[in-house]
Amino acid sequence: MHRRLTAIYFTLLVVATLGLAVPLSVAVVDRATHTLVMDRTADAARFASLSENAILTGRVESTEAELSIYEQLYGIRAVVLDADARLVAASSPDVRLQTLQEAAGIAPETAGLPGEIVMTALAGLRQESEPRIWPWSVRQLLIAEPINTGDETVGVVVTASPTGDLRRSILLQWLMIATGVALALVLGVWAARPLSQWVMRPVARLADAAQDISRGRLDARVSELDGPGELKHLAHAFNQMSATITEILDRQRHFVAYASHQIRNPLAGVRLRVEALGAALPPERLPAHRAALEELDRLTRTCEGLLNLARAADVDPEKVLVPLHAVALQRQRAWEPVAARREARVEVEVPEDLAVHLVEHTLDQTLDVLIDNALKFGGDGVTVTLQARRLAEGTVELIVDDDGPGIPTELLEQALVPFWRNGTARNAAGLDVAGGAGLGLSIVVTLLELDEGTLTLETRSPHGLRAVVRLPAATAALDH
Repeated sequence: MHRRLTAIYFTLLVVATLGLAVPLSVAVVDRATHTLVMDRTADAARFASLSENAILTGRVESTEAELSIYEQLYGIRAVVLDADARLVAASSPDVRLQTLQEAAGIAPETAGLPGEIVMTALAGLRQESEPRIWPWSVRQLLIAEPINTGDETVGVVVTASPTGDLRRSILLQWLMIATGVALALVLGVWAARPLSQWVMRPVARLADAAQDISRGRLDARVSELDGPGELKHLAHAFNQMSATITEILDRQRHFVAYASHQIRNPLAGVRLRVEALGAALPPERLPAHRAALEELDRLTRTCEGLLNLARAADVDPEKVLVPLHAVALQRQRAWEPVAARREARVEVEVPEDLAVHLVEHTLDQTLDVLIDNALKFGGDGVTVTLQARRLAEGTVELIVDDDGPGIPTELLEQALVPFWRNGTARNAAGLDVAGGAGLGLSIVVTLLELDEGTLTLETRSPHGLRAVVRLPAATAALDH
């Protein structure tokens, strides 16, 4: 936007300066030409009054002497013609009417005949229009002044004046104008950025407020008192939109907090009752009893994660040091009963020295969702592998592989969208999972964002799905 505004501003500046400079340059030419024409016309009029007696009496000695001195002083050649355009006197012996006309660039069609300017003067009239003398013009200025006796024109005085000095003066003034234009453009360019920033300041404030909101500062607002009316209206609409979004998010956050809190208490009661039942169970039922307790613990951690999500907009969640190997083994044991019922396997290939800093229970819930999806959609006999490695840029990469049917490549991004469900994969696995809500992966994405982590889905060769979780590695080493 700054570039476009600067470009428009600079274009208008160039048009404005040229719109002033070009007419001013033409006016300089017109003024200088008019001054020269008036000066040479006055000289020609003086010679016309001196030449009247010479034409009538034929005594031209004094007239020729005056013309000769004039040429020697000013370099201006001149001739006196009678009413029939015959030469009466000249400033020097080699000067003729044809010579002057050729110097002025208006030679007659037939050599020796007078041109239009001379014929106009012989008719007793003066030239009405003045020729413009441009800096690049090399022609001399031709002036024809009629010689009148009473009401009769008896001759004409013709002068041809060099224009070198005048052209140099015009060129110098043009250079001054060009310097002024260049200076104005330089100053305009120098002032363009501050000016554009001043114009765009209300928009910049609006952008800053939008960026603050994107970073979680939902109370950011824009001043509605600055800028033109259109931007004030935009700022007001933006503030209303921000208030509406904040209200909606608050409602959602409160609902999640209330729901998770209300569910957590009954879960605690159910766990106590299930735990108490363990004393009355036969030994062969104890593994199932432990699995039930672990599932209840997982549901409790899910509620804790929902509470973390609800509090994330208000406070920074506390992070703890999480050992990847220990958590992976724990989740493997928790999912073994489910995997056994489907003749599946959950394998762990995670180094023991890897750790990350995460919000508590984030890694547990992430692995639960990814393992659950792998077992659910992978079908009977699927193998789920948990792997981890440290990347060069200080990031830990956790990979959950399965060799099930997988998801088509074009649907991988959609799988992370809330409420998306892949009917193709369910059919391929032959499982009845119609009760799924399509929220597991999207919840994982949200939880990982709190820890500056990411989740991406990839296809696995020759078949299957690979979930790649990238998290910032812990700086502290684990104690063994």
